[in-house]
Amino acid sequence: MTTITTTLGGGYNLLRKTVVNHCKCLIFENILEAEAKKRFEYCTWQIDVIANWEEYVKKSTRCRFLYWKRDLYPVFLQRIYADKMHLNQLNYLTMCMNDPLEMLVNVKHHESPFVAIDNYKKEIYKEFT
Repeated sequence: MTTITTTLGGGYNLLRKTVVNHCKCLIFENILEAEAKKRFEYCTWQIDVIANWEEYVKKSTRCRFLYWKRDLYPVFLQRIYADKMHLNQLNYLTMCMNDPLEMLVNVKHHESPFVAIDNYKKEIYKEFT
């Protein structure tokens, strides 16, 4: 328990998370009561969420699946342009269109991953013109 307390005293990172998880595996067997285990699990979960909130938000809001539904882009644009009160949504749509780029960098069936990225960009530019 001292190791966990000391580890959580500094900044929370992947190494410290690993140390805490290993310590939890060791002490949870017979040392802590059920209620104490629940409180401890909840506390470490909160620390993890606070420390890694940006990564969780990024994973929760990524729209790379829209790459496979590119035919919806014109529909989205038409709906945004149809109602001038929703023009601020254009910013969100462009951010969604940017999400697949990270996935396309890992394309292996072209001589360069930038071929897939360039093809995707050409399709997007065609929708805006």
